[in-house]
Amino acid sequence: MTAVKLPKTLPLTLLFGLISLLATAPAPASDNSKSTLEVFKLLAAAGSKSINAVPPPIDIRPKPPSLQLLKQQLASQQQILAEQEAGLAAAEDQLDFWQKQPAEVAAINVPRYINAVAADQHLVATVQTQINQLLKQIPPGP
Repeated sequence: MTAVKLPKTLPLTLLFGLISLLATAPAPASDNSKSTLEVFKLLAAAGSKSINAVPPPIDIRPKPPSLQLLKQQLASQQQILAEQEAGLAAAEDQLDFWQKQPAEVAAINVPRYINAVAADQHLVATVQTQINQLLKQIPPGP
């Protein structure tokens, strides 16, 4: 028995032949446009609405914080305010002390404490603003 030898170009020729056959063979196509339109008409007759016309079923608005959380935040901010006010009072005492010193000593320390007092005043005002915002969110108690 002898083996049949095929030329090396046959597989490439066979591949091109299959590609051309697939490219030229008519593909069966269905036209569903009429039935799709009928479905849309039936849906509209049944009162169905477009997805774009209906709001999303999920409420994506953030929930307001609980009363307990607001009260905890208020207590925390009030503690911070007390600490900041104590720091402000200490800075004001230091500023007062250095302002009473001789001019050559005061010239060195007074500007530092003026800046410290201004920074502490700003912190106190910021914390007080946060407390005021929290108080607006907490309903008045009985």
